[in-house]
Amino acid sequence: MVARAPIALTPYLLVVRLLLFVACLPAGIHGLSMVEYAGADAVEVRRLERPASTDETSAPEATTPATEVGTIEARALYRRALQFEALGLGNPVLLAWIATLLQLIGGSLLLPGLFCRVWGLGLAVVVTAGFILDVWPLLSAMQWPTLELTTGQYDSIVSHLGLFGLALGLLVCGGGRFSLDRLIFAPRHRVVQEHDELYDDDEA
Repeated sequence: MVARAPIALTPYLLVVRLLLFVACLPAGIHGLSMVEYAGADAVEVRRLERPASTDETSAPEATTPATEVGTIEARALYRRALQFEALGLGNPVLLAWIATLLQLIGGSLLLPGLFCRVWGLGLAVVVTAGFILDVWPLLSAMQWPTLELTTGQYDSIVSHLGLFGLALGLLVCGGGRFSLDRLIFAPRHRVVQEHDELYDDDEA
C-alpha cells in the first residue's frame, strides 16, 4: 500500500508540479518542432531518418560530403538521438522519442496531478540522461578540485540537479491533496484501509 504525503506538504507538492510543468512541457514541444540541421549534423540526421541508407543501393548517398548536403529540416529530438548514439545506446531515435513524449505528456498531466508518481519516475530518468549528456562532459573536462564554470554552465548544472530533486520528491510523495490522483485513488485507499482494520479486529 502506497503511503500518502502529509497534508503539510500539499503546498510544496503543488509548487513542484507547477515547476515541472513549466520546465518539461516547453522542452517536449521543442523536441517535436522542426529545426534546421547543416553540414555534418545534416548528414547524420538524414542517416538516422533513413536506416536503410546503409544498403548497397544507397551507399553513395550515405557518403555524400557534408558540404554538398546543405541544410535539412527535421525534428529537434534528433539532436538528442545523436547524443544517445554517441554513447553507444541502441535505438537512439526511439530513446529520443520516449524522452520527448515523457516531457510532453508527463509535463501536461502534472498540472492536474494525474499519475504523478509515474511521471516523477520518468522525468527523473530523463533529467538524469540530460545530465549525463549535457553536463557530465563539461565536468569531466575541468581541472579538479578547482572548477572554472561560466554562468551558462553553472545554470545548466543547477537546473538539472534542481529538476531531478523535484521529480524525485514527486515520486516519493505523490501529487498531494490538490491532485486528480487524490480525487480518484483516495476513496479506494480508504476502502482498503477500512477492510484491513476490520480484518485486524476480527482476528483480535
